[in-house]
Amino acid sequence: MNNLHMRTRRSFVRQLAGTATALAALPVTGGAAGTGRTVAPVSKRRILWNNDGDDLRFIAFGIRRLWTARDPDDIPLPEKFASLQEFLDLRMTALRALPVDVISYCGVFNWPAWEMPRERIAALGDDPIRPIVDFAHASGKEFFFNLRMNDCHSSLRFNGPAWWEPFRLRNLHLIQSTIPTEEWERRYLPWIRGESKNYPLQDVQDRRGAGNRDVQSWSAYDYARPEVREYFLGLIRQVCERYDVDGVDLDWLRHPFFFRFGEERKGIPLMNDFVRRVAATVRSAGQRRGRPILLCMRVPDTPDRAAEIGLDVAAWIGEGWLDLLVAGNGLTAFSAPVQPWIDRATPRGIPVYGCITRNAPGLADPAALRGVSQRLWENGVSGLYHFNHFIPQEYDSITDGADRTRLARLTKTYLVDVSYTRSQNGTVFSGPLPLDFTSCAEECAVELPLAIPESLAGAQFLRLEAQWRGAKMDTRTRWQINGVAAPREGGGDAATLTYRAEGLKSGANRLRLTVAPAKVASDTSVLLQAVRVTVKRA
Repeated sequence: MNNLHMRTRRSFVRQLAGTATALAALPVTGGAAGTGRTVAPVSKRRILWNNDGDDLRFIAFGIRRLWTARDPDDIPLPEKFASLQEFLDLRMTALRALPVDVISYCGVFNWPAWEMPRERIAALGDDPIRPIVDFAHASGKEFFFNLRMNDCHSSLRFNGPAWWEPFRLRNLHLIQSTIPTEEWERRYLPWIRGESKNYPLQDVQDRRGAGNRDVQSWSAYDYARPEVREYFLGLIRQVCERYDVDGVDLDWLRHPFFFRFGEERKGIPLMNDFVRRVAATVRSAGQRRGRPILLCMRVPDTPDRAAEIGLDVAAWIGEGWLDLLVAGNGLTAFSAPVQPWIDRATPRGIPVYGCITRNAPGLADPAALRGVSQRLWENGVSGLYHFNHFIPQEYDSITDGADRTRLARLTKTYLVDVSYTRSQNGTVFSGPLPLDFTSCAEECAVELPLAIPESLAGAQFLRLEAQWRGAKMDTRTRWQINGVAAPREGGGDAATLTYRAEGLKSGANRLRLTVAPAKVASDTSVLLQAVRVTVKRA
């Protein structure tokens, strides 16, 4: 066993005709040359949309099914792109009709896009990112180039060349685990090449679970090494030189492992110096071009959680090293506090964007996506950042959330968030669910907080739903909302119980659940998986 040091963390929007013709007439932009366009004031950007780049990368590496964050989980892909339009129609074409201000496209996942194999994506031209930049600008939107600052899907049971870029394979001394050469060649390389199905950390995962730090991060780069910092600085410099970008978007949450376990605080000065140099590089590139390039960053849920992993984002704000801040993972979007970021960034003129992660639990429901949008706007964000929200059939929810007047008239659902204590390196503000009542030998009760950030006047009805796994719970549970009993409603199924949410009010609410003990042993295993409150509008 190698001596790992780490420890136990959406109607279809119509596709507009003539896109291909319009794009074909566009010149290919490149380099840092100015185009005469001006960068809008930061405050004018309200909706930022992130594309993880899989629509490009998967084809490039011959992966034939595209993950979409819904059931079914993926869609078939062609062997190669026959045209630029075929690529755009997967996720991008429908964006032209949306109130999206910025397209943030991930061009550094682990491979830089300009280094990926070209045979299957040749229809996009000499550089696959340039037609995406052109599409954004032709659509009246800005283009941000997104870089994942330490993507380590390679740690998470992903093998093959799509996940293992040459730089990582050539520089094993720069990753956070120490793997002897003999063990690397015997256990790791056969799995990486697809010659073996034996995941090299299967024994660790079996003992500690998939959420432990070792399994999540063993192939992550170690930012304590100057070569790593120089590598990423070089990538950012190339982005500014290659493309007519309006901004550079640094994602510090894919994945949030930058230093060896226990050395995170010690790494803060190194990372501060790195971010200072990044900001200087981006500013200098904008000055040479004659038009600013903005620096956007997606950071952990709170300043304290950022500092715990070696990211002193509060200092970055104070020094003015960034222009836009995206607050949090978006995984616990109904409870993660955005106010600490707003309090720090707004006085410095830095707008804060609330992150909405489409594949977070419960957000397959459009009403829940509208609920997240409502909550974030009411909490004072300057805009919304949509992450993993690239299913065209679901784009109406982006439009719904962008217009607060429209949003106020729509049905919304609010969720009690789930726990992320065992993933994302502690960067997520964790919710209380699921709750296990298996050991409830006597009557027990729990209170769950839930904020309703809208007036309830004019609502058709208010409904609470509780989703269970295990024993039938209709006769064993009762709910109160702010001390008022919530009467049971019919409908649903044995796993999802519904109640009239009497007592619900605008603002903070206390949901009290009382569970009676099981009468027979077979009813003891029970888990409360989800709690949601719906405010039904006309």
